[in-house]
Amino acid sequence: MNHTPFIKGLLITSVIAFVISYALSLLPQEAPFQKIIFGSIVFFAVFTIFQYLVGQRVTDHPNKGLYIGMVQLLSGVKITITIAFVVIFMKVAEPENTWFVLPFLLNYAIFTVFETATLMRVGNKRPKLKK
Repeated sequence: MNHTPFIKGLLITSVIAFVISYALSLLPQEAPFQKIIFGSIVFFAVFTIFQYLVGQRVTDHPNKGLYIGMVQLLSGVKITITIAFVVIFMKVAEPENTWFVLPFLLNYAIFTVFETATLMRVGNKRPKLKK
């Protein structure tokens, strides 16, 4: 399998997320949250790689619905982890403001768009099953 388009796309997506996050982290209200902002890029990139690798393995399964189920399950897990992180951070760190949420969710959206496009390509390359 040729993973080059995925790797290039992930690099471009990560650079875009980094540039936007860096620009936002220069704002005074975002400065205290730089570790969280850049940590979100790492988390979403790793999750994207995991979702891609699982998607690659599931496409060969004879159960056609398994791929859709996998995409839905992992998307649900990702949004649950994202919400849980924000809630836990708010409870534990008790930040003075919630400005960190903007770049965090922006990174979520950037990587979700890339994941969706990638998983659509992976799903379209599924082998045709014989009846």
